[in-house]
Amino acid sequence: QWNMTIKTVIDTVYLAMSQAMPERIPAAHHSTNGLYIFFGKDPKTGYRFSTIDTVLGGWGARPDGDGFSPLKTVTHGDTRSIPCEVEETFFPMRVERYVWRADSAGPGTFRGGLGLSKVYRALQDIELICAFERTKCPPWGLFGGGPAQVGYVLVTQPGENKPTRYHKVTALVLKEGATVEFLSAGGGGRGPAYEREVSRVVEDVLHGYVTLEGARRDYGVALDADLTVMLNETHALRAKLAQSALHAKQAVKELQA
Repeated sequence: QWNMTIKTVIDTVYLAMSQAMPERIPAAHHSTNGLYIFFGKDPKTGYRFSTIDTVLGGWGARPDGDGFSPLKTVTHGDTRSIPCEVEETFFPMRVERYVWRADSAGPGTFRGGLGLSKVYRALQDIELICAFERTKCPPWGLFGGGPAQVGYVLVTQPGENKPTRYHKVTALVLKEGATVEFLSAGGGGRGPAYEREVSRVVEDVLHGYVTLEGARRDYGVALDADLTVMLNETHALRAKLAQSALHAKQAVKELQA
């Protein structure tokens, strides 16, 4: 369990230290190996095969900048990801999509790093083992920054219209044509999201890091389809977010009194 728990222990130590040295401590990072294994047997030769990899995810926002993305965890060491071309050459699977996971980063004045979405399609019957940790404790933000989205796995078998969500499975049979989407977590944000520069939110939407809905919901920035800022609505949304944050702080003070 050391390999799984130490990542969150390190983040927890950082959280405690942030009270004493706020100018030096980042928000929490994705903190999970996101281990997954595909294995099976070649129907032509009878030889067994297996491939193992771990996910990349977002790191927490820094005191003076957005979080890094995507990276392995703080305890991964020199572990590297397997190139898609290698996976497709040696194993009966196809990588159909490998992209940024929009809105996965914790919102903040400085945004957390993003997670990724990686989709495989099984080209024959194969089996899956996976273990995503930290699924009920999202990577937290600091000083008003929001938490990131957690990681999970979506499996859609042939003939199914809706995927099944998993965090951990052992020897799950994937029928030929099944798709598996690995969604890794982001990193926590830092500082109130409604204080992030509007121009930076627009840039995040332009790059696909934040959706139009996320810009409105998390940052209080209203954009039309052409990414033009709707100023009056943005001012109103940001004022509402600031008021909600103030009420939350007051509620915490009352509980602590």
